[in-house]
Amino acid sequence: MQRRAAAVYLVIFVALAGGAFAFIEVGASEPDVSLDGPTYSEGDTFSVGDREYTVSGISAESGADGVTRSGELSWYNESAIATEELENGSSVAYDGDEYTVAVENGSNVTSFDLVKSRNVSAILAEDPDVEGTATTDDGEELVRFTDGTTQPLSEYLDPVETESFSTGDTFPYQQENETIDTTIASVSTSAVTLQWDNPQDETIDLEEGANVTLNGEQHFTHFPDNSTVKVLPSDQYYSSYQSELADIDAFSDRLNGLWGIVLLGLLATIILVALAYLPNKG
Repeated sequence: MQRRAAAVYLVIFVALAGGAFAFIEVGASEPDVSLDGPTYSEGDTFSVGDREYTVSGISAESGADGVTRSGELSWYNESAIATEELENGSSVAYDGDEYTVAVENGSNVTSFDLVKSRNVSAILAEDPDVEGTATTDDGEELVRFTDGTTQPLSEYLDPVETESFSTGDTFPYQQENETIDTTIASVSTSAVTLQWDNPQDETIDLEEGANVTLNGEQHFTHFPDNSTVKVLPSDQYYSSYQSELADIDAFSDRLNGLWGIVLLGLLATIILVALAYLPNKG
């Protein structure tokens, strides 16, 4: 009787496990994201408004969480602006010499001076009539001559060479081995900001499902496979994309449930067989 009852339950559990497994193998069709719209490969171009974009890269990396796909767009920004700050008190090259940036304290500052840098020690050393370096007497710097006389250092030196600039003026900024004609964009007590036209290639990173703004319009990214990408307007396609992702999540939940039935059925079968063949007492 014990073995007959076990056989009945065994058939039931085997049928449940077998049916679930058969559905997984045959009847369960995994959904996928299937969106209309153009598909691009690396090197393809497309336009958004009056701006052209190039798919400059697509990559796929395998990891513990599956395949992670990413990409990159590039476009030529003709109106790109570069900026540079000249800190107050810093040295800057101008007209072949070194100058110091000098901005007066105050509010609403709009101008600054370049003060030519001078090596006072070198000037004194090169003058045969000067004895040593400048000395200080009662807080005043003095130049002592070989004949024993002295003169205030400020009177001995030539007038300081200065150049004045204001907001909106053109400033020849020396960068490495080239001189760039820049515009003085703003002046503050801490720094002078220069700017100039700097057309260049810009890049935009792409990630699965991530939003990206192209020429002021909102788009999002989907990678159908490891070598192609879709860049689609969010207002037309994003709701469908989210709906299809929800279907994929629901399918995964159902699939996990079916595998649970298979495993429980097999486990119950093993336990029933083991119990059915236990020796009877007495």
